[in-house]
Amino acid sequence: MTSQFTSLPVELILGIINMVSPLDIIRLRQTCKQLYDLTLEPSIWTSYYRNSSLFLPPGPRPFQTIHDTERILVRAQKLDLHWTSESGSQPPQFRAMRELNYEESISRIYLFRGRYLLVGFRLRFVLYDVESSSWNEPIHTEDAEPSTIFNYQKDASMDDDSMYVGILVMGVSVGPAQNLTIWEVKHSDSITVSKVVILQIPTSPTGDFVISNGFLIHWRAGREGGGSFLYHIETQKMYRFPVSSEDRDWDPDYMIALPHRVIVVQWQDPSMTFDSFIIQDEAEPSLKLTHHGICDFCIDDPKVLTFASTSSNAGHLSLVASRSLPGPWNVALGLLEVTLCSDGTVTFNVAAEGTPNCNQSLSSTIHADICHRQRRIRALSFEGSLSDQPSYFHFYDIDLGVNAGSQKPSIQERQVQVQLVHPYSEAEEVRIDAFTGRICLDLWDKVAIVDLV
Repeated sequence: MTSQFTSLPVELILGIINMVSPLDIIRLRQTCKQLYDLTLEPSIWTSYYRNSSLFLPPGPRPFQTIHDTERILVRAQKLDLHWTSESGSQPPQFRAMRELNYEESISRIYLFRGRYLLVGFRLRFVLYDVESSSWNEPIHTEDAEPSTIFNYQKDASMDDDSMYVGILVMGVSVGPAQNLTIWEVKHSDSITVSKVVILQIPTSPTGDFVISNGFLIHWRAGREGGGSFLYHIETQKMYRFPVSSEDRDWDPDYMIALPHRVIVVQWQDPSMTFDSFIIQDEAEPSLKLTHHGICDFCIDDPKVLTFASTSSNAGHLSLVASRSLPGPWNVALGLLEVTLCSDGTVTFNVAAEGTPNCNQSLSSTIHADICHRQRRIRALSFEGSLSDQPSYFHFYDIDLGVNAGSQKPSIQERQVQVQLVHPYSEAEEVRIDAFTGRICLDLWDKVAIVDLV
């Protein structure tokens, strides 16, 4: 049968190969030398990548080898088989669990492109390539200067090629100022780590900062009379928040930078305020408060998925977050549509909602890590245990709707109760990459690396 197939014209064989799945191409490769060679044709894999309905990161990239491309596609197909199992069916089994062990406490972990794991400590941070044969050996180490310690921000800012990590470099003895430093982890044909920004900021017990979409946002809570700013990392432009915005009880819970706006969310339990500032690139770069609204419920860990301007002073954004519901420990993953109206008001609509969780034995706040391609989003939430009980992963598919609302948005929970027992149930922090199906757990003095496929 193989000889009959290989006797066909090469163009016809390649056309047939282009119609089958990555796993079938790999199986076909194993039948004979001629098909082995044909299935290494780069155009097969690049064409499949560009036209595939699999959940894939942007690509393929110019520096990506054909073996890298086929590995990404095969893994995406295997992960789809796990992820798209309906709720209540057999949960996915972890293919592998590896551990990195330390003799010191971990401060923070970050996972970049599902492959590069940065583990931060008070006196240093280390970077690993967890897909290399020497995955447990650091590829980069950065030590703190003498008499200083590292204080890490919760989330890093990531795009297709770079990850920005913000670290407050604090002196052992407290002085009037401290250095806020940003490191860039950049991926092209190799991985590089460099210090790209050093800003000196006043020492303040009410200060905080976040890195979001290539911006650094620093703020000082209360009525300290200013000092909050937005900093664009690439251009090194600084934008000051208007002091009038800080005349209120200024204590943001979340700040999110968009290409031309900054979103500020502040809890006013049981409601929240939602402010939008426009970024103005004039003679004196500045921020202008354009919208203010009050939502009658609170959200936690918001991630903006899309933003579209409808006019110079109006727009629409979709975000996913944990939404508080009536009752103790009662939360659900929610898709929230926020409209910035031309008159400066803000309206809110819960477009879709996941299954509520009201298990009072768990710390049930949902933190969703989002990966998205076009209008498809995958999310994972982790429910940490309050005692020695198991912890759980929940998997979600989020559909924003097609063609600007012709299809109703939805949240579908794919798996329920993917269970972790002690010590993995006591994770301090969880990182997920939905393209690779890789999960990293911060377990105080060790990192567990879990692969779904």
